[in-house]
Amino acid sequence: MIFCIFFKEAKLLSEIQNFKKLYEEEKKENDEYHALLRIANEESKEKDLINNNLMKELRLKEMKLAEQVQKSDSNQIQIRGFKRTLDETLDQLAKLRTQTIALVKEKDDLVFENNGLKEKLGLGSEALTPRPNYKKIMEERKVDLGIKVDPFWASKTSSLAYNV
Repeated sequence: MIFCIFFKEAKLLSEIQNFKKLYEEEKKENDEYHALLRIANEESKEKDLINNNLMKELRLKEMKLAEQVQKSDSNQIQIRGFKRTLDETLDQLAKLRTQTIALVKEKDDLVFENNGLKEKLGLGSEALTPRPNYKKIMEERKVDLGIKVDPFWASKTSSLAYNV
């Protein structure tokens, strides 16, 4: 019986030793996990910091993009205005060209008609060229144009005196 108690005591001591070893192993493993957890926690904090910095950078880029879009929209509005003005100007130039062509044709027709009339009358071009009546103009407006209207007065500086 003593032997039995001694044997049980030895067995209990052995189990205590085994539990101490298991406890030490578990404690060591627990410490390792705590160390790994601290490292993972620090890495997580670093990644959070990097993530925050990237989010700030993303917000800045979004703001710059919004500014660029706004500038682009503004430029497109200006370009549309310039295009509208250019189109209107080109339309006016086309109308002016058409009018110019019509006027040139009309002028050519009138010159042709004038030349035909000159030939029919047998007169020189000077006779068909209209001259202003300076005497009448000076009397109506009561202005002295410095032109002599006497047909007998001749001046070397005024050729208009002969055509009154």
